Amino acid sequence: SIIGQEGQTAQSIRRSQREADDLRSRCIAGHARTLYQLERFEEADRVYDQIPKRSFVWPDILFEQAWNSFARGEYNRTLGKLVSYKSPSLSFMFNTEIEVLRAQAFLALCLYGDANQATNEFNTKYTHVGIEVKEFVERNSNQLGAFYDLGKTSLNSSIYIQGGFHQMLNRFVRGPYFQNLTESERQVKVEQEVIRRFDSTQPGVKHDMAEGFPGFLEQVLHWRVKSIRLLGGAFIKNSLLDYHAAMIDDFEKMAFIKLEMLKKSKDQLMSRQQETQGAIKERTRGNQEPEPRNDQYRWSFNGEFWTDELGDYVFGLDSECKS
Repeated sequence: SIIGQEGQTAQSIRRSQREADDLRSRCIAGHARTLYQLERFEEADRVYDQIPKRSFVWPDILFEQAWNSFARGEYNRTLGKLVSYKSPSLSFMFNTEIEVLRAQAFLALCLYGDANQATNEFNTKYTHVGIEVKEFVERNSNQLGAFYDLGKTSLNSSIYIQGGFHQMLNRFVRGPYFQNLTESERQVKVEQEVIRRFDSTQPGVKHDMAEGFPGFLEQVLHWRVKSIRLLGGAFIKNSLLDYHAAMIDDFEKMAFIKLEMLKKSKDQLMSRQQETQGAIKERTRGNQEPEPRNDQYRWSFNGEFWTDELGDYVFGLDSECKS
């Protein structure tokens, strides 16, 4: 119908606009990453700020900004960036490296109790997810259709779905590639239904799949659906394997952080024993006090997350590092 066609056209335009906005944000992020690699951290921070918070890529950019602050020695700003992920509006985010960076920031401030808590929370939160991903991949290793169906189920569910496994899937099923595959499958099925209705109106002819021109079209479209499912399934499977491998790497990083934390905690205790015989030394290293820019204001945090404040929080922790 004309109304249906107009609706599909409007939907296609909106989808194209989202993809264009997404591409623009990714290009800006690429510019900022280049500045980061050149150690032009302040410039990188301002370029990152050009990415709108409504952008689908912004939640990941917030993490990159946290790394940018860490590179400048502004660990309190790093922790402030990361605390935004505790907001209900970002509860869909799945990025194991967020917790790794949080632990590293606490370690850099010599806050060993907080670093230890961060590593313990990481192990509690992600151990089961790793097992769940591993078991699903092994159980369906040769069934790409099962991976495709899993991706479609996740895509059609709320982005705030509970469970780390489905939150991991959010990392890639909502991107343009997989969404375009599922849309292509939907359009093919619409064409199949039109052909079947047309074929049923033709009296005196065979209606088997291999018979006549409608049967030939049915075969072509059936092949197209099968190809889409194989491509989509391979994409989901490979993405799961990649993210699972990254998760294992982060487990290893956390183990190293814990060992480093224990070593430094021991050194700190021994140092305190020596200081009892003399004056306590002044701190000479640790967090750099973040300097507010001329477009920023200071407000106290009252326990509530506001959308326009996400990404702008700064902690006020004192470094316990000694010279």
